[in-house]
Amino acid sequence: MDPVFILDQTFCPNVHFLGEGDLLSTVRTIAYVSGSKFPSGGLCTAGFCVGNALTDRLIEEIDLHLRLCDNEATDLQVEILAKQLPSMNQRIADAYRNTREFVSFIQRTLPGAKINFVSEELAEQGFTPSVFSLDLPTQGNTHEEREAYKRALNLKLIHRMITRIPQESKFCVS
Repeated sequence: MDPVFILDQTFCPNVHFLGEGDLLSTVRTIAYVSGSKFPSGGLCTAGFCVGNALTDRLIEEIDLHLRLCDNEATDLQVEILAKQLPSMNQRIADAYRNTREFVSFIQRTLPGAKINFVSEELAEQGFTPSVFSLDLPTQGNTHEEREAYKRALNLKLIHRMITRIPQESKFCVS
C-alpha cells in the first residue's frame, strides 16, 4: 500500500495544500482540522478531514467508518460550524497577529530562549498559524533538575498568559 501523508491543519485550516497544483496535490494526503479551534471558535468539538484527488478511495472508507461508528457531526455541531465559519479567517488573522506580537516580545525579553514560529516570509505567503514552540532557558545540575525547572517555568508562563491576557490566550499549550 502506498504511504499516506496525514496533515494536521488545526491551526491553519484556511491554507490550501491539497487542491490541483497546490503544494501537496501530488502526494497522497489527508488533512484533518479540529473543529474545536478556529472553525467553531471553541464552541464545539466536531472536526473534519479532506483528501486530495489521490485519496478518493480512502475518503470513502473514512466516511463509511464514521457512519458505522455513528461518529459524524451532530446537527448542533454542524449548525455551530456554519454560524462560526464566516468569521474564521478574521479570527485566524487576529490570532496570528497576537501571536507574532507575543513571539517578538519573547525574543526581545528572553534572547537566549529557543523559539520556533512561522517565518515572516511564509506568513507573507498566507501561512499564518498561531502556534509556536518555546524552549525556555533552564538551570540545574542534572538533566532531571533542568527539565523540572523548565517545566515549572513553562507553567508559570502559561498561567501568566491566560490570566493577564485571557482574551488572547488559551491553555492549549504542550
